[in-house]
Amino acid sequence: MGALFDLRTLFLIGSLAGGICAVTLFASRRIHRPSESGLAWAAVSQLLFSLSMLMISLRGIIPDWLSVVLGNTTGPAGMIVLYESIRRLCQMPPRPGSAVTAIAAVMSLQILLGPSLDLFATRLQITSAIQGGYAALMLPLLRRRLPADPRVPMLCAIGLAGFFVGVHLTRLLWIAAFGAQTSPDGQFAAGLLQSLIAATFTLAPMMHAMVLMSLVNGRISADLRRIATTDDLTGLATRRHFFGRVRERLGREGSSVAVLMLDLDWFKQVNDRYGHKIGDRVLVHFACLLRSSLAAGDHAARYGGEEFCALIERATEEQVRAAAQALCDAVRASPFEQDSLTIPITVSIGVALAREGGSVEELVSIADRRVYLAKAMGRDRVVDRTSAKRAAAAGREHASLPLHSAVV
Repeated sequence: MGALFDLRTLFLIGSLAGGICAVTLFASRRIHRPSESGLAWAAVSQLLFSLSMLMISLRGIIPDWLSVVLGNTTGPAGMIVLYESIRRLCQMPPRPGSAVTAIAAVMSLQILLGPSLDLFATRLQITSAIQGGYAALMLPLLRRRLPADPRVPMLCAIGLAGFFVGVHLTRLLWIAAFGAQTSPDGQFAAGLLQSLIAATFTLAPMMHAMVLMSLVNGRISADLRRIATTDDLTGLATRRHFFGRVRERLGREGSSVAVLMLDLDWFKQVNDRYGHKIGDRVLVHFACLLRSSLAAGDHAARYGGEEFCALIERATEEQVRAAAQALCDAVRASPFEQDSLTIPITVSIGVALAREGGSVEELVSIADRRVYLAKAMGRDRVVDRTSAKRAAAAGREHASLPLHSAVV
C-alpha cells in the first residue's frame, strides 16, 4: 500500500488539481453575473488549498516555516475563503473583513506554535476544528437557498458540506482517542484513517469546483427558463408558455375552461401623450390588476404590446362571464396614479369557451375577434358567445330594415 499510496505524491497531485480548479473557477466567473463574486472567491479558496497541499508535499525539502507554518495556515484559510464564497453565492451580505481577520488569527496561532513537528496532533486538531466549523457554518446558508435554487445541485452542495463536517469531526475524535501517528520520517500523518482523510482532501478541490459549477449552471438554466416563460416587463407568462398551459387544460370535463383576450383601450394615446416610459408603467399596473383579479389556478400572460390573455376555469359559462366582467369593472375602478398624474384605464375583453374551438389557436382567434367586436361596440366591455350572438342578430335586424327606416 505504501508504494501505491505515497502521501507526498498524493498531495502534489492534489495541489496540481487545486490549481487547475482555481483557474477554471476564475475563468468561469463571468458566465453568470449574480454568481461572479462568489466564483472569484471560490477560485481564491482553491488556490489556497492548492498552496497548502504543495507545502505539505514538499515537507522536509523546503524550510519548515514554509511547509509547516504556511502549509497549516493556507489550508484553514482556504475553508474560510470558501465560506465567504458560499455567503456570496447564497446572496448573503459579504463579510470580507471577517474572513481576513479570521485568516490573520489562524496565521498568528500557527506562528505561535512554530515550525516544530512535535505538536503534530495539536496542529491536526486545530486544522480540523477550523475547517469542520466553517463547513458547518455553510449548512444553514445552503439550506436557506434550497427553495430558490435548482434542487439537485443545492442538495449536492449541502451533502458535500455535511460530508466534510463528518470527516473533520471523525478526525478530531480519532486523534482525541488514539493520538496522531506519523510516518517514519515524522513528516506526515500515518495510519489507514489518516491516509484516507488525506486522499479525501486531495480530491476536495475537484469536488468543490464540480458542485459550485453545477450550482451556477443550474442557475443559468433556471434564468433561461424564466426568460423563455416570463415577460420581462410585467412578470406575466409569455405567449408561448401560455399556449402550453391552455393545451394542458383543453378537454376537461365538468367545468368551463375559457380563454380571455384583453386589450387596453386607447393605449396608443397614452404613449403619444405621456411617453413610452409612462406607458410601460401603465402596462405593469394593469398586469398587477389582472394578476390580483384572477383566482388560484388561473393563468395570465402578455400576448404582445397592450394585449393580454388569461386562462380561467369556472363551474359554468355564467361564472366565466361574471369573472370577466368583474375584471373589466376592477380595471375601470383602478386608474393608474403616479404623483399628481392620474390616467383612467379601461379594457375590452373577448371570451372564448374551450368547447368553441379545437385548438389553442382557434380559441385565441375567436376571443380576439370578440375583442374587436367589444371595441366596435364602444370599448370597456366583455363580449362572450351570448353577447356576440346578440350583436350579430342586432346587425342582421338592422340590415333587414327598409332604407328609410334604417336612416331614421
